Amino acid sequence: MRFKTINLEAVTDVKTGFPLRKAAKEDFSGDAVLVQMKDVDPLAGVNWSDAIKINTKGSRNPDWLKEDDVLFVGRGSRFFAVHVSSVKKHSVASPHFYVLRNKKAEKILPEFLVWFLNSTPAHKFYTSNQEGSALPYLSRKTLAALPIKLPDLETQKKIINISKCWNHQRQLLEELTEQKDAYINALLEQTLEGEAA
Repeated sequence: MRFKTINLEAVTDVKTGFPLRKAAKEDFSGDAVLVQMKDVDPLAGVNWSDAIKINTKGSRNPDWLKEDDVLFVGRGSRFFAVHVSSVKKHSVASPHFYVLRNKKAEKILPEFLVWFLNSTPAHKFYTSNQEGSALPYLSRKTLAALPIKLPDLETQKKIINISKCWNHQRQLLEELTEQKDAYINALLEQTLEGEAA
């Protein structure tokens, strides 16, 4: 089956996150919620409960996050994307993110875009096009040029469903492994103390 290949910028606007003048500090009376690197996970998405409030007064019209935006981590040792499936009112992404906003909803689903951005072909593109050695990064222009194989919406939905099932299974396996690790470590410690049956 052949799919049309397009560049990322053909279906999304690629913007940088909200510019911060200094390191982000919690401002309990702030007017916005700030999503930082610590608040996102490739499997779990955005963890809003840990996001802090900041003050954006004095900044020019913040570009508030919207439902179905995609946050892309384009700096550091691991490039990945997360889907903003729900959003808090007046929230912004830190400047460590690129905010991808769908401009062709009739052609690409945000969950499919996230899946593709986290896929092996996309990572091969990142590896061959990243800049910097100590702290690798992708420029906005480079990310916007990412080639995407774009199937029809029905095929996108199938890919999303398979990916969701696999991610759920991975999470269950990780939880099981953690429980088994704790059990084996406790058993081994008991053995050392001579208390094992």
